[in-house]
Formats: sequence, C-alpha cells, structure tokens
Amino acid sequence: MTRAVAPVQSVAQQWRAGLIGLFLGMCVTYLLQVTPSVNFLIPFNKVWDGDSSLRNSYSQQASKGHKISNFNDSHFQALSGDALSRDNVLENEKLKLLLSAWELSDIFFSKRYGASTVKSLESLSNAVPVAPHLEHCHKKSLLNEELDSWGVNGTLPYWNLWKGEVYGLHMNVPMETGSTLYPPWVEGSDEDNLPLTRQVQTDIWKHQHPCNCQNASLRFLLADWETDPGFGMGAQFASMAGMLAIAMNEQRILVTKYYDRADHEDCLGSNHAQWSCYFLSETSEECRNRAFSLASQPSAWADGLITGKNNYTSKQIWVGKTPRKWGEPWKAMQPTTQINGKMLIHHKAADRRWWRAQAIRYLMRFPSKYTCFLLNEARHKAFGVVAAKMVLDAYQTWPKESQFHNETDIDKFVWSAKKPWMPRPLVSIHVRQGDKAKEMELFGFEDYMKLAQHLRRRFPEIRNIWLSTEMQVRLIVFNSCSELTKST
Repeated sequence: MTRAVAPVQSVAQQWRAGLIGLFLGMCVTYLLQVTPSVNFLIPFNKVWDGDSSLRNSYSQQASKGHKISNFNDSHFQALSGDALSRDNVLENEKLKLLLSAWELSDIFFSKRYGASTVKSLESLSNAVPVAPHLEHCHKKSLLNEELDSWGVNGTLPYWNLWKGEVYGLHMNVPMETGSTLYPPWVEGSDEDNLPLTRQVQTDIWKHQHPCNCQNASLRFLLADWETDPGFGMGAQFASMAGMLAIAMNEQRILVTKYYDRADHEDCLGSNHAQWSCYFLSETSEECRNRAFSLASQPSAWADGLITGKNNYTSKQIWVGKTPRKWGEPWKAMQPTTQINGKMLIHHKAADRRWWRAQAIRYLMRFPSKYTCFLLNEARHKAFGVVAAKMVLDAYQTWPKESQFHNETDIDKFVWSAKKPWMPRPLVSIHVRQGDKAKEMELFGFEDYMKLAQHLRRRFPEIRNIWLSTEMQVRLIVFNSCSELTKST
C-alpha cells in the first residue's frame, strides 16, 4: 500500500511562510507558537510510568497550539498509518505524550527566543528522547555560519569529512584543498550528483567569498530579485542563476537585494525582505557592505566597479552564456526527460539546466534558522507520529532522564552530522497547474497519479509520496484516491 504525505495548505497560501514547499517538494508549513512552561521540566519518565495527573499536565500544555498530538483520533490514525495501534490505548497515549513533549520545545519549533531562554530549553530537551526527524535549529545555524566562513589566517572552512575540526578536535593531517574538499551541502557520491558538482560548488563559494572584501580590485554585481507579479519562484531562481553566471563570467561578486517573498513579519531585522531570511547570504556580510558602499558612489558605477541588472539585457540574464571554466560537464549528464514515452537525449538547453541546478544549489547551500524551523514543522506534521513510534520501539522500559543525552565523542563528532530522519525512499511529485496554463498545456491530475502507480509497480519498495501543488482542490482529489493511504 502506498503511503502518501500531502500538504494541508496550497502554495498560493504559503508565500509569507516562505519558499520551503517548492525547494524540497514540500508545500506544507504550519506555525507552532507555544512557549514551554516551567512545569514541563518535570522528569519525563515519571509521567511515563503512569502518573496520570502529570500526564494531563503535558497534554493540557500541548493543546494550546496546533499540534499533531491534539488531533482527534481518526485524524491521528490517518497521520500515523501502520504506526498507530487501533487496540493498544496505552501505547497510543504514550505516542501522544512523546509528541507533546517534542512539540513544546522551542528548540525545534519557535521562531523567536533569546539566549537567556536557550539554557532552560536545553533542560527540556534533556528530559525527553531525541527526536530523529527534528533538528536543533540554534546549534545548526551556528554550525552553518562557521562552515560558511573563512578560518583564522585565511584558511578554508572545515569542509573535510572529519567533523571534529569544527569543535576544535584537530587531526594531525593538513587540510586538503581544491577538488578534495567536501562542501557540506553536497550529499552523496559524485555519481549521485550532476557532473563536477563538488568542484563547481567549491569554486563558486570561493568566488563569492574573497578573503579581503576591501581589496580595491574587486568588482560587484548588485541585483534585485524579480518582482513582476507574473513571475513565480521558479522564474525568480532562473533569473538569479543568470545573474550569477554573468557575475562569474565577468569576475564580479554577486550581491542580491530586495526579495519580495521575504517581505513579511516573520523575516526579522537585517533578514527582512532579503534572501538571507531563508538561506545564508550569497556572499559575506563584509562583501555586501562593500557593494552597498560602492553603489552610493557615482564614480564606482562610471568606473565599472559595480553594475546592476539594468546594465544587462533580458537575453543576457535569461539565456546568457553558461560559465565555461569547467568545460562542458552537461554533456555527461544522465538524460531523464521523457516525452510521450520517448527519452529526450539531446537538447540545446542542457547547459542552462546544468548551470541553473548548480546556481540554485549554491544559493540554497545552508538553510537559515527560520527555514530550519519551517522544515522541522513540515517533517513533524508529515511523519512525526511514525518517528515517535520508532523511538518508543527502541525502549523496552522508559530509561532514566540522564540516559537520553549521555553524549560520547562519537555522538558529538560523528553522529551529530546525520541529517534528520525521513521515510525512505521518498518520491516528490509536484502537480503544476493553475496559471501555468498561460505558458503550456497542462496535464490532468490523473496523469500524475498514473505516474505514481507506474513508479510503484517498477519500484515496489516505494511507500511514500510527497505531493506538492499550488491547487488546493487537487489535495481534495488526492485524499479521495482509494488506493493510497493518506496523510494530510
């Protein structure tokens, strides 16, 4: 039986929540706004062992927000699929209890907390088992910032496979440079990625992060994101990929400006209306400041030290020259485009496809703390119940609080690099309809479902589909598919 994971809100309703849906094939976000009270720091195992009054304390606090744990039984059963027993009431209560504990932690879900709050939240997280599908967003954002910065004395970031360097546990081996680096945002083997991805990502990062941004020889390209109401996010990404190509070809550092989809109240401070609300900036703060300083000087424009989008034609931006410093790696790409059952092996836009993938991969290399929270919420809503069941199955009896977070070196230096758990394999299907009809002939929803069933017959191990769409009505149709186990 196929398990489908579907969003509850359409993309059109999620612009203010951000870009998360289309980035990862995830169109679902829901906002959790609960602050844990001191009472929640009661040792979790006491509640687990049967103190019903304390258990009620957890449940009452969890019910203050829009949580999985306070859904009605039928909805909870639908979310959990095979994970939830229909007969074991005690087990189901334990599942809800664990979900409540996770949901009350601002470490995973809150968008705003100060440093004074973090210590108490750490105590809260130590009272419950680790959530395999959630990330500690505060720690993750600090790590990402370090991995996105030059080291002392102009050394490259710690991009080797040994993660202990980030925590100050150094190996007596010189750091390798060049093609042997491992940009941490590139996952899998070289065969799992487009040709030369690791080399290209390393080179783009170096280009966008010079050691000394005050160097008088540096030149910049300052560009707003597209703001035309008719442009979706995909068009914005394609346009900015073109601007990055121009910057690379002209030996300029790309600096982005106003981003309309970050122009809302959840993007705070210097991140408001900026790409950095969702992902780390395309260049360093020093280079951004330098670019804006030059932009205020008419002589810098006249001397060509800085250019803007108006300096380039639409053709240069949208279908301009792909950087050739790496040769023509797109010629080695595995064809994956099929039209009417026939594989499209050669086409003239292969270079743009390869470059846009590289440019967007770079721009999205490190999620911001805000994006981390949104992704936690999306994963928790989609398969938090299944994750809780896995955790409970790992314990015959509930261990003491100290056993949850007795961190060893291998926990800290090796296992901490593990990505959040998601059910695998997971197929992402995006149903694009709506205003796209202005540009192309649309496929019916049934065609997408036929593709899903074709995948399932060819790969019977596939049990999870992440469905995204800008058409809310399609989710209603999807939920009516009798052959699928739904989670909405």
